[in-house]
Amino acid sequence: MGDHSYRYEALSSREIRVLRLLPGHGEMPLEAEVETRTLHLNPGEDAVADFDALSYVWGTGGKSSSIRVNGAPLAITDSLSSFLHRIRPATESRVLWADAICINQDDIEEKSLQIRLMAIIYRTARRVLVDLGEESEDSSLAVDLLDRVWKKHIWSGLVYDMHGNVLSPEIVAIYLGVNLPDRAEALADELPPDDSPQWISTVNFFRRAWFTRIWVVQEFVLARQPILMCGKTEIEWQSLLASCFSYRSGELPTGTVRVDSIQGRLAFIFMAAVRQIRHHSATEEGRRFLAEELPSGHLWEKFQTCRLIDMLHYFSISDATVAKDRYYAIVNIASDVDGAGDERLNLNYEMPLHEVISRVGRLLVQNKYGEEMLARAGLWQRTDPRIPSWVQDFGRPQSPLEMMDRTVLFQGDEVTGGLRFHAGLVLPDESSRFAPFLMVQGALLDVVDNGPFQSHFSSESLVSADILRDACDYLSKAFKALFHREDNIRYFNGDHVLDAIYDTILSGIQVTMKPREGLMKGFLFAAWLAFERKGATWDARKEWVCAEMERRYGTGREELVELLIEFISSMGYAYCFQYKQPVRTRRGYYTTLPSCFQVGDQVWIVKGCQPPLLLRKSKQYPGCHELVGSCYVHGFMKGEALKSGGLRFEQVSLH
Repeated sequence: MGDHSYRYEALSSREIRVLRLLPGHGEMPLEAEVETRTLHLNPGEDAVADFDALSYVWGTGGKSSSIRVNGAPLAITDSLSSFLHRIRPATESRVLWADAICINQDDIEEKSLQIRLMAIIYRTARRVLVDLGEESEDSSLAVDLLDRVWKKHIWSGLVYDMHGNVLSPEIVAIYLGVNLPDRAEALADELPPDDSPQWISTVNFFRRAWFTRIWVVQEFVLARQPILMCGKTEIEWQSLLASCFSYRSGELPTGTVRVDSIQGRLAFIFMAAVRQIRHHSATEEGRRFLAEELPSGHLWEKFQTCRLIDMLHYFSISDATVAKDRYYAIVNIASDVDGAGDERLNLNYEMPLHEVISRVGRLLVQNKYGEEMLARAGLWQRTDPRIPSWVQDFGRPQSPLEMMDRTVLFQGDEVTGGLRFHAGLVLPDESSRFAPFLMVQGALLDVVDNGPFQSHFSSESLVSADILRDACDYLSKAFKALFHREDNIRYFNGDHVLDAIYDTILSGIQVTMKPREGLMKGFLFAAWLAFERKGATWDARKEWVCAEMERRYGTGREELVELLIEFISSMGYAYCFQYKQPVRTRRGYYTTLPSCFQVGDQVWIVKGCQPPLLLRKSKQYPGCHELVGSCYVHGFMKGEALKSGGLRFEQVSLH
């Protein structure tokens, strides 16, 4: 047939191509034949196709490998070539679906139509073969350790909150879909010490690119039977999920929590948990299990369903080459929308990113938990001025520490005393130049009279040799931004001013398991370092503070240094990853605001919205506001403003 590149033939709206991989062995060239299949757009739960679908990472090295399709060469990536070689049978053909080959990547119209069919493809495929990549020198060790660690500890129960409460091993086994191991055998297993270099293999394992890619989420979640493969070795995904949790008697060592592997580990926890939610939700027995046996906390309650707002937020940590893929790769796993074609969304892949973001935002703000999107939205995170300020921009990637915000960690705020959130939308017609307006009920609390300060403290500081210097620079400026010399030692609500400053600097969120009393010592340690004996060297200052605190509190130096590091980490979470900076308002309230705040911005309490919101008067639309972001106001996070009276709620227009 000659060596002209393979040419695609047009498909109808319901047709897909499948690949019949011809037999071979070793490094023999790849050969295949393309066939077409017609999909049922509404397949039943029992519908099973005659092919396996592939879930893999394209890679960044370009298409330097090839496969002969119907006798003609077609360029493919090295990663796909490696995977096909590993799963190719020696004596018989195998029918597969692989997006890079089965979709004409140069035809935008076809690509858009095929993307809409991908959910059906992965849901009806006989199996979904997941390629974690080729084996490495330590991958077998990693898989062995990950399997052993959960079997060793599951009998002690799974720790599900920061208070140390646990789920029984029987409930955990049902939830995760694993069989409980032999108890005596598991407890007798001697795992390597926590500081053993063997555990680095598990870090390397979760660094594998598959865990971090956005498209693999729906491929794994929707799969009838996902098969994880590392090299040619199959891995039980339920066991992998079980290894990622904390148990009362132990967990993966803290040394395995590395910045460059926690992304993949968290993303896998989320996608595997979502898969289990969907599995349990499919039957009456499963729904009863989710409702009656799992904890009643805010996060666990949300993890009984798969709402679009949560799916978009949790998987914002995943990597996407194209920003809009963050929406198209997720919309099909949500339980409260009917895919991209849902009449309330009506998305198509040719649609510009800002329109996708805006359409989804309009739907989310009116759904349950819409106030959470409002609390995460604002100018601080907006990437395009055409997007309304009140819409969360899921097109932007987030680090795991950014994603784990107040709306995820807990639901403790009761700023508006349990008042229900309600938002009204004013949508312009297609010919209008006006943006959509969001109408909410709000009460003005205070005004910002000071601008943000500059500091060397950053996420880079947390892993640098200058961490102490930069943290103390930030802390001293934070103190000055909040406390005035003429202030009373008691904050307006009766709290000691140091307690108020401590809570404000951390935005009211303690992200460590250490008790507050201990972390307060770390705070005082840092404060003394920031203000005392400035002429001395850092070592001399630290020595003096340690001696003074040991004398006053009886706390040993080693523990004090540990508490100092814990406090700086919590402070870094609030400032470096939640982008909140302390400032004092006109009436003297201690707040942390989005670090892009300006003089004249206003702190509002919005009915039904958990945290207070920072609004900015609109220059474009007089009488309207833009949302800057959510904030923390010490003394107003539990409905105190309503209890004291004097708040006057009015209609507020956001654009």
